[in-house]
Amino acid sequence: MLKNLLPHADDEPCEAFLVGRLCFSGDLINKAKVKLNYLPMVDEFIVTHHMGSHSADHFTSNSCGFFRPAKMAGRGDGSTDIWQRERTFHDVFA
Repeated sequence: MLKNLLPHADDEPCEAFLVGRLCFSGDLINKAKVKLNYLPMVDEFIVTHHMGSHSADHFTSNSCGFFRPAKMAGRGDGSTDIWQRERTFHDVFA
């Protein structure tokens, strides 16, 4: 499910719970701690797949005012494709 981040020179491996906005702000992404090469810093991302906002087996995350994020794909050369843009207030309520 997770692809480990490249470590910084001064960081140590760690274990952490992943939490975030799936349907509600307190949703727990993993029920057990996951191993990471290092603790992410501000402005770094952990990318997971099959999460609630776009997967067929979960509620869409328009509840609580959090609109669905963009759906993106990463390529081997480092480039990305946007498969579905981020939803906006106008998309949901227009």
